[in-house]
Amino acid sequence: LRFWDDVYGLDFSRLRPPVLIEPEVELVNRDLVRTATQLLRRFDLNVMQKDDVDFTSYFTLDLSEPQDLREVNAFVVWFDCSFSTGRKDAITMGTGPEDPATHWKQVMFRLAPDETIPAEDGKVKGRFSMCRGVENPREIDVSIEWTSVAEDQAERGKGTRVYHMGA
Repeated sequence: LRFWDDVYGLDFSRLRPPVLIEPEVELVNRDLVRTATQLLRRFDLNVMQKDDVDFTSYFTLDLSEPQDLREVNAFVVWFDCSFSTGRKDAITMGTGPEDPATHWKQVMFRLAPDETIPAEDGKVKGRFSMCRGVENPREIDVSIEWTSVAEDQAERGKGTRVYHMGA
């Protein structure tokens, strides 16, 4: 995102805000996902109600591994879908960076340059909230709140970012 600060000697930093509001749907290189993954929500599509799409989940990410991680500059989200009804063994279709590419890709929620989380902070604890858009229920609003925590559990930094995914 710092690219926009100096494009052939011109300051295009005003173009940065839309990138930070609208998450990017793209194939994320598996080598860029540097922490262990964490389940945010499990849906049973057989009994799910439309209001179940609106949810809040809490997460903790350990930044101590790998050793060469310098900072966290985005959160990445994807889904897996298991088909198990009437089967002995469930079939799972994954859409994560470790899985074969699909047209669903992954969703990258970027942080502003001044919001990046240094790896030496140790852990990131946060809250991920998702809800359908008020004006258009096919759109999604996401709020991510995070706190970086040192090994001694002292808070090192906090942040909140709200994103909007249009239909």
